[in-house]
Amino acid sequence: MVFDRFAPQAESEQTSDPIASQSDTTNLPPSENKFPSPLVSISSPDSGVLPSSLERGGPGRELLLQAKQNLQQIKPFRAHLTQTIRIGKQPILAKGDYIEGLAHQLRMELDVTTPNTQGRLLNVCDGSILWTELVQHTPELAPEGKTKITRRDLGSILQMAQTSNQVENARYISDLAVGGLTALFASLDKQMVFSDPVEFMQQNVRLWKLEGTWSQEFLDQHHVASLKKLPRHVPAYVEVYLDFRTLFPHRILFTREQENGEQLKLITFDFADVQFQAELSEALFEYGKTDESYDDVTNQYERKLHERN
Repeated sequence: MVFDRFAPQAESEQTSDPIASQSDTTNLPPSENKFPSPLVSISSPDSGVLPSSLERGGPGRELLLQAKQNLQQIKPFRAHLTQTIRIGKQPILAKGDYIEGLAHQLRMELDVTTPNTQGRLLNVCDGSILWTELVQHTPELAPEGKTKITRRDLGSILQMAQTSNQVENARYISDLAVGGLTALFASLDKQMVFSDPVEFMQQNVRLWKLEGTWSQEFLDQHHVASLKKLPRHVPAYVEVYLDFRTLFPHRILFTREQENGEQLKLITFDFADVQFQAELSEALFEYGKTDESYDDVTNQYERKLHERN
């Protein structure tokens, strides 16, 4: 992921049928197109270790599929995104605007902070070509900012990610720039199994919590004996916190178990101030610096999907 460049080196009533209880989000009135800001910190019923009765189908998958379908109904949408990535000992924090248009149109404009570096990250996709502009500020080397621009053929990458048998593919599933929330939910549905959803209240906000992990089919396909054998930078579990009514995600959290048994939060996406069916200009999904020097990293991206670990 592009964020690697910033990394430091070295009590609510239970519903018997959670799917049938959801409200239809199609054509929400303008006054309801924006729901209350999600929580900065979500605490939920602690289920500990995922149950062994994870199913490929079942209520968990049904709820995820409905959430995925609802994303299509509310497009285009925009939100404030807070993203945290823990690659090294220090977290990378990114905050800014997240916008999804039709198909794979996307714009993410984030301010990025690490203990030693500040920068700005812009991802713009017109539906087929993904442009990434990274401006990195370091006090000693680049106080004015050093800019790097890359280009990726999104269609080619998404197709190859679906057919790759390398475990590195799991890492790119959590790269939000590659296809946005729509592609992320589709990948979770295809590659993971989920326990039954849990309904709970947090600060008067009603939520669903979904917990999932890689399916045995996924592990077999990627030649991984168990979750503990995954590369250290690849998450083993996901937690998805969905708004009870709209099923839009408040939080998506990727974790893995450490040697001491504690869960390490590798990647967190928090969405706030969401606007459904937003009026957006097509210019938001056009990158205006295509005549400047850039690196086409499509082949590099595809090659990593086929490298042996």
